[in-house]
Amino acid sequence: MTEGSTTTDTLTGKKPELKTLKDFLSPVANDMSNYILGDLRQETIKHIKDLNNQKLKLLSQPLRDPEDEIVTKMHYDQIVGKIEWIKHFFNITEEEVEYDG
Repeated sequence: MTEGSTTTDTLTGKKPELKTLKDFLSPVANDMSNYILGDLRQETIKHIKDLNNQKLKLLSQPLRDPEDEIVTKMHYDQIVGKIEWIKHFFNITEEEVEYDG
């Protein structure tokens, strides 16, 4: 076979379909993985809400001196970075985080 050529099924002459892991799982395993991913998503949203609460608590603390302001800003930026990374990684929207249902 030459480089760049595609493989075809010798019986049908068609290109094989690309498969994902879910294609190889049984329907029961698919249902279980969807259930687990749903739970993981809900726990992730709870974690984001906790981080948002930490952020608000941090902003409500009185600042005694300029060093407090610098440290508070650093912690605030770390929390915001964590939230943004988690939302990006799990593809979570702001609406999902705000929804309390």
